[in-house]
Amino acid sequence: MPRPRTATAILEARGAFKKDPQRERIDPEPSGQLRDTPPEHLNPEQQKAWQWIVDTAPKGVLYQSDEIMLMMASCLLAEYKCDPDGMTTSRIARLETQLGKFGLSPS
Repeated sequence: MPRPRTATAILEARGAFKKDPQRERIDPEPSGQLRDTPPEHLNPEQQKAWQWIVDTAPKGVLYQSDEIMLMMASCLLAEYKCDPDGMTTSRIARLETQLGKFGLSPS
């Protein structure tokens, strides 16, 4: 599986386009604002997890296009909070990956 593309803003900050300005590209703009409240079909623990992720994520990271991934991360986070010892390592790794994509990792 190929490595994900580095965002244009990061490449620009690194100075990658000073040497080769023709390589500069325009990343697609995310569309739509994320809803203000969690989806109603989530249970109360999952809704709390949704709200925690939304409140904790850096501003401008979450958009409407992230909603499905946010629902999955909320379900995994609620599961982890309820029974961390019963959660498989693969599910914990998936949660860690999803939270990292939302800017919720130390790196």
